[in-house]
Amino acid sequence: PMCDNTSVTFSGTIQPLISSKCQSCHNSATMNGNISLEGYDNIQQQAENGNLIGVVSHEPGFSPMPQGEPKLPDCQIEAIQIWIDNGTPND
Repeated sequence: PMCDNTSVTFSGTIQPLISSKCQSCHNSATMNGNISLEGYDNIQQQAENGNLIGVVSHEPGFSPMPQGEPKLPDCQIEAIQIWIDNGTPND
């Protein structure tokens, strides 16, 4: 399928992505790296401080995520960047 990031929303795009790719390790119970990505506030905090895009983009100085797995598809990374560029709305 083609990459369609024309209508990126937190509830429709970002939350399901984080839930499927990140929350098995980053939840309030496991807190790997002392990071929980459960709920908007936690995800928004990691997006605003630059960690979220840094780790999924495998940027230097960031621990590449998902750990031990291939990098997320460019389309998904692009969606995260669009959401951040839009001001991380809770939509």
